[in-house]
Amino acid sequence: MWSQLNFCCVYLIYSCSYTVFVTVLYITNFLYSQSSFLYGANNVNFTHITFDYIVVGSGSGGSIVVHELLRNNTRNHSILLIEAGSMSYSLLNLPMVAPLLQRTPYDWAFQTVPQNDSCWGLQNQISKWPRGKILGGSSRLNYMVYLRGHRNDFDSSWPSSWQFSDFDQYSSVSYAPIDPFTPLSHHLVPEDQWVDLNQGNVTGYMNTPLTRSEGLRSCCDHYIDLENERLTVLTEAFVTKVLFEDNTAVGVEYEVAGSKYRARGNTVILSAGAVMSPHILLHSGIGPRDQLKQHKIPVLLDSPGVGQNLQDHIGVGVDNVAINITLVSPFEVLNWRHSWDFFTKREGLWTFGGVELVALLKTDPSLSVPDIQFMIAPMGISIDAGTGFRHSFGFKPEVWNSYFQTIDGSGGSVFSILVVLLHPHSKGSISLTSPDPNEPPRIDPRYLTDRRDVETLIKGIRLVQDLLSSNPRLQALNATLRISTTIPGCEAHPIDSHPYWECYVRTLSVTSYHPIGTCAIGTVVDSHLQVKGVRNLYVGDASVFPSMPSANTQALTILAGHKLGRHLKYLAYAQSVSCPRLFMWSAKCCLLED
Repeated sequence: MWSQLNFCCVYLIYSCSYTVFVTVLYITNFLYSQSSFLYGANNVNFTHITFDYIVVGSGSGGSIVVHELLRNNTRNHSILLIEAGSMSYSLLNLPMVAPLLQRTPYDWAFQTVPQNDSCWGLQNQISKWPRGKILGGSSRLNYMVYLRGHRNDFDSSWPSSWQFSDFDQYSSVSYAPIDPFTPLSHHLVPEDQWVDLNQGNVTGYMNTPLTRSEGLRSCCDHYIDLENERLTVLTEAFVTKVLFEDNTAVGVEYEVAGSKYRARGNTVILSAGAVMSPHILLHSGIGPRDQLKQHKIPVLLDSPGVGQNLQDHIGVGVDNVAINITLVSPFEVLNWRHSWDFFTKREGLWTFGGVELVALLKTDPSLSVPDIQFMIAPMGISIDAGTGFRHSFGFKPEVWNSYFQTIDGSGGSVFSILVVLLHPHSKGSISLTSPDPNEPPRIDPRYLTDRRDVETLIKGIRLVQDLLSSNPRLQALNATLRISTTIPGCEAHPIDSHPYWECYVRTLSVTSYHPIGTCAIGTVVDSHLQVKGVRNLYVGDASVFPSMPSANTQALTILAGHKLGRHLKYLAYAQSVSCPRLFMWSAKCCLLED
């Protein structure tokens, strides 16, 4: 009875809170769309002027490209930044609100096609893919994790000009490990066993490094000088295609409130993300010839790699560990102490990003890079009684009721050790659904179609079991891996058997929000991120990665923005002093001084 009453209270509180918050978001989004969404210009039609650079998309890559181009802009280059979403505001800087931005006007709300080999526990076997539609892009929706991966990530699929040492040379984005939010850190790992995973040559655990400053989200758009007179920011503008004269990019076409406009630029940079950058290229006539002809799009360049090589970090293990204490109560969000801590000290729940610890691990010591990541949260997605997270992930009602809502109400709770597959063998694609650019692309990640990915995830689950059975501090909490006999479709498999875990992985698999690879270096763009076969067109986001990093993708996307921005500045400098391009990377006379 008390358990049922407690559930009803949590459900009521979170339903009301979520409704109020989302209503505020819709109102503010409407006010922004009705106000002056154009910054630095009086007319949305730019065909009468030519910008030096047009940057499409303001996510982690695009924001840093703009930051680099504006820094030491001694040649007064003009920049137009075009963002499909609206401007941001201070409320969205609270790390705690990130999950609530999904399924709102600030989210593209993409979804995949039904998956045959994974996502069995999701509605219609479709994975929901939230992506940021706001100034700052997905760096506004993410959980702020800043991990650089491993030095050996830059293998033979990467050009030699990309190295792990680039992180120290280029990156200016600040990050820091969070202070432990709960006792979970103490219980999981002794203090003398913490490592700095951003060294790039170790495995182990650490408190999550976040792009956070003074308790607030430090998004990449914070690095854009919006007051710079050489920068024009256009929001609520959806770029439909790149414009060309012969094989040279000369601008973009975009829509504002249903009307089409054009902007001219000497150089165009697509930083719209791994979903939208290939989408724009395809509608611009750059992509596989057969696909373009099928949708009656004139073929500018037959580029078979556009939209291919799609990879994503898939994970399994939300709400997977039961313990005999409560680390984060569902009622914590209403605790006045957290609001006091935030306003007085910039501490507490309101500053928490959700992931308290991360680990990079190898299932085989002989591997050159980690193949499994743990993202560890001191709560489960069932904390809100199914009012928000269930719908954000898209779990089927029968799966939610049989697994997530069957937690023992005797005073314990759950936390999550999400087991993430770092280097998937399964690869998918982004393709067109219609010749209309406003129609969303077809997203097919083909999760777990390669059986090796399933085997690696099962090995990762075994690592979780080893951790729980060998750690006396966790044993004192009676920490156990939740093995349910009622997961739909898995009932016939012997508990803890290999077939059971395979069914578990294929049923409860979810995205980690890390799509990459759809405009990969070597196939679509060159080592300087210029699109092969055309001039003055570049791509600067996670779509250029030929392979996955051994970590979250934010840090590497930021690095791509830095490298592209610097390259464009070096190129402009070399041209201004008539320095031979062949020598611009080695001759001191051609290097731009910082």
